[in-house]
Amino acid sequence: MKFHNQFEKNRNRFAKLFLAQVKMSLMLVIIMLNVFCLYAAEISPIVLPEKEFVVYDLKVENSTNEVTEGYTVYIDTAPTMPDIIVRIRPEYSLLTANMKYEITYNQNGRNDLKPYSATTFVNSWNVNYNGEFHGGEAVVTVSSGTISQTLTRNLHIRGTNPSKDTVKSGLNIYQQVVVYKESYPRWCQFTTGGLPIFGPPNGWGLMQLDPPSGEEVIWNWHTNRTAGCNMLSWKYNHGLNYPADVRVAGYTQARDWISEEERWTDGFQLYNGGHAYHWVLDDPIGPISGPGRWERCEVVVGPPYPEGTCSGYGFDAWNIKVNVESGNPPNGW
Repeated sequence: MKFHNQFEKNRNRFAKLFLAQVKMSLMLVIIMLNVFCLYAAEISPIVLPEKEFVVYDLKVENSTNEVTEGYTVYIDTAPTMPDIIVRIRPEYSLLTANMKYEITYNQNGRNDLKPYSATTFVNSWNVNYNGEFHGGEAVVTVSSGTISQTLTRNLHIRGTNPSKDTVKSGLNIYQQVVVYKESYPRWCQFTTGGLPIFGPPNGWGLMQLDPPSGEEVIWNWHTNRTAGCNMLSWKYNHGLNYPADVRVAGYTQARDWISEEERWTDGFQLYNGGHAYHWVLDDPIGPISGPGRWERCEVVVGPPYPEGTCSGYGFDAWNIKVNVESGNPPNGW
């Protein structure tokens, strides 16, 4: 029993000593922390240079291909404008960026400018053309309060010609004849370099629309074809009324067209300019209400085309139509 009491006394003494040591250690830690805090308060904070950690770069993509400086992207044969995706690298960057994509075309008297822009809070922008068609030269510009410099990328936008069969598809023989005559190279909207075909004074594309209604018919072959076919239809109907207009002018015996050749030759010629026939009095010095006849206009090199003359476009177009139907089409048909 005496030994047991002595053991309990020793254990209690050691426990008290251990607790005293723990308290002493905690006090030393607290004192050291207080000293460190006081010391740190006297030291100026370290300031890292702004944007020290990230070097920003611009990445432009077309589908899966990167668009490098001077790269050429193409309007496809569908037609569809090329996909353009603008990114800021590194890709984990989250910043407010002002992105611009401007397309200009300044050839053959054009002065076209189409801007697209977006303010984005992420690092990428997929350009939305809103169904419009434009081409020429393009520049991507990105600026931001987070970026110290303006990032730019220059590229080219060019067109792609569909196949001859695609162009012909859905057209009747009369429309095909006009496309054949107007386009050079044949059945093409664009040159081999991808620029719109231009013909003086102001004709553009497959059907040499003069003047063009806008950029759409210059860069979209399908819209150009549709507009040209509509124009041919309007010209043909206008030509059907020509004999009646001559009668109203006092030449009361001028007859209506009596054959498909007369109707379409005049319609073709009107597409190019002027009429293919003119009313000639049997008695040149008699009254204009006297008898007469329709005569082919004299083919001359012009313009201008004096009264009773024309370019001969309508006669040539009709001959092409006849030869195609007889199995003897012209070269390149």
